[in-house]
Amino acid sequence: MKCCNVSLIYNTMPNSETQKARHFYHEVLDTFGEQYPRLFEDDIGMVKVLHAFEDKVPLVDVLLERGLLVGGILKRSSSQAQAEIASGIAAKLEENDLLMQRSDTTYANALPKLSKRTQNRPFILGDHGGYYGHVIPFLADAFGEQLVGVTEHTLNGEEKISRSFRMSSKPISYFSTARDELKERSDRDIAQAIAQEIVSSSEEIGKSFTSSNQVLTVLMVGYGRMGFFAAQKMKDDGVTAEVLVTDKSHKKLAFAAQDDFLISEELDNVIPRADIIILATNVIQGMEPVLTPYHFSIMKPGVLLTSMTSLDDEVRQEQLLEQGILNAVNLSEEIPLYSGPVSNPIHLMLNGSPANTSLPNGGAGNSIYMVEAAGLAGAFVVAQNQGRLNGSKPAVLSENDAETISRLWLKHFQYN
Repeated sequence: MKCCNVSLIYNTMPNSETQKARHFYHEVLDTFGEQYPRLFEDDIGMVKVLHAFEDKVPLVDVLLERGLLVGGILKRSSSQAQAEIASGIAAKLEENDLLMQRSDTTYANALPKLSKRTQNRPFILGDHGGYYGHVIPFLADAFGEQLVGVTEHTLNGEEKISRSFRMSSKPISYFSTARDELKERSDRDIAQAIAQEIVSSSEEIGKSFTSSNQVLTVLMVGYGRMGFFAAQKMKDDGVTAEVLVTDKSHKKLAFAAQDDFLISEELDNVIPRADIIILATNVIQGMEPVLTPYHFSIMKPGVLLTSMTSLDDEVRQEQLLEQGILNAVNLSEEIPLYSGPVSNPIHLMLNGSPANTSLPNGGAGNSIYMVEAAGLAGAFVVAQNQGRLNGSKPAVLSENDAETISRLWLKHFQYN
């Protein structure tokens, strides 16, 4: 049994946030290992999909120290934006022959790559964004009980995985932190940081939120959790802009109206007005894209376009480039410039990557440690066979487990 006391590993008081995070993660593993012992007793490993953010460095270190990590994939968007951090994490994974690539999640590669890493050891997929969503039934058939279950962090990833589960008859445990209160706090931090980054990026391309001669129109496409927090941050900061919200949900439009934002049910009618377009939807591959070639043809020249998730999901960026709907004009600029279908200039913030990927910890601050701890708790719950089965909604963090994580977070980040 591996859930032994590891006080020798962290027997000094931490000084830096990284040290605090290491101590925090070790105690999370010890605490949940006592509560849900099967993960350690059955020697269950984890394959983790990870952003290349600062907070993931101590997480990877601790999982390696505890012998829990059997494979790791670094997300492309944050790896490009945080190259130095990505290189450091990749080196640690390579040193232990655990580094995997995005291509290792395809039908052709997933089975041999996972088989090589896990070597008949039972494992849990710790997904982030539904990287493995499309191959879950295939993996469940191939690995059987060796694939203990799946955890997921994001709403679009949760939907991708849920769709796959509905197509699979294999019982498999599934846990998601996407709708948890602990993640709501980090989502708030991220959305607010994104709002500030958008204001800064707009200034760089000559769109001023402070000029008395120019009132910008910001179009928020989607008014879920992230859209709400970003729009509210702009209002609270008193930016001189017209914030316009559109959403397919009448309920969310009603909420936006009650929050004193302008609203529109018709995306087509408001696209031409927008100086800045922020995509904050929960669309996934296989659904209709948010923006079509027609929308790009009616955009205001010089529009700034950014996404809170990924343009690959929300507008099929790669397809638009292949079809010549979007054409690169100047990729060397800090905010790359493209031309649209009628040669209208379009600025793509971070070249289409999620708007938070250039920020430390993705903009989440130290609230992100609670989210990662919730994902670890989910792995223990899945290993204990407490996740729901056969395509139903995923299991979620219990109130008791949330209290445990919060108590440990206060101990290491607030009181220490």
